[in-house]
Formats: sequence, C-alpha cells, structure tokens
Amino acid sequence: MANLSKSVFFIFVFLVAACAESPALVSKKTATTHTPRPKSVHVNNAGMESKADRLTQLAKWVGPFINRVSVLSRDLNRAYWKSSVGAGAGQFAEVSRLEKKIRMFFSDKSRFEWLKTFSGEDLSDLPELKRELQLLQLEFSENQAPSTVIDRLVTLSASVEQEYNSR
Repeated sequence: MANLSKSVFFIFVFLVAACAESPALVSKKTATTHTPRPKSVHVNNAGMESKADRLTQLAKWVGPFINRVSVLSRDLNRAYWKSSVGAGAGQFAEVSRLEKKIRMFFSDKSRFEWLKTFSGEDLSDLPELKRELQLLQLEFSENQAPSTVIDRLVTLSASVEQEYNSR
C-alpha cells in the first residue's frame, strides 16, 4: 500500500510539475513568494457566507498554492531523476530536502482545516475546482503527522532509494 501511495504521489507530482513548465502558469513572483493564507470572507445580511464568496475565496487560494507546489514538485522530480541516473549521494540529499519541504507544506493543519470546510459545498457546476479540492484534501490528510515523523519517513525513504539505485 505504501508503494502504491508513493507511486500515486509521484504521478501527481509529475503531472503538477508538467503544468508548471508553462511560463504562462508560473511566474517568478509566484515561485518565490509564500502562498497567501485564506482571508476573511464577506458575510451577507443573514450572517452567512455566500456560496459565491466562499468559492471565489477558494479559487483565489488554490491557484497560487498549486503554482508553489508545482515549482517544488518540478525541482523534486529533477533531483529524483538525477539521483536515479547516478549523480551521487548529494542528489539524494536534495531529493530528501525537497520531499520534506513539500510534505511539510501539506502538513499545515490550519490550511487543511480550512479546506475541509468546503467538503459540503456543491461544486457540481465547477468540476475542475471540485477535483483540485479533492486532491488537495487527500494530499493534506496524508501528511497530517508531526514533523519528526515526516522527517524520519522521508529520511528512511531516501536511504532506501539510494541503496536501491546504487546497486
């Protein structure tokens, strides 16, 4: 099961990184800035957030977040490829560093809790946003662990990959 999860993760990362190759999708400013946290939303007269406001808020947050993860994923894929073709132990250290960074990015509990608030929304008229939300929630839920556990998991995984690729 762990191998399947890792395979699915790398496929997801590859697809996201492929999208990041387009200069129109990722600007230098987006790649170097921190992803903004969700801002407070407008409340209508009844004291309830309007669906349109919530979905606009989600859409504005998802784009920059995916762009940032895309850049990190692309870098991880390149480092992984270099390590697989025999670039040495230094490249495995880079793979480990980037994988930890991505996993820590997805381990943010406040972002995950905020995303979960959209679980009950009817997004049938916005299939792309619905799918992005599903994938993000799955990725966040997988990484809801203490940083020490994530660090150990990535370190062990990188050492196994290095051992396997050095034979």
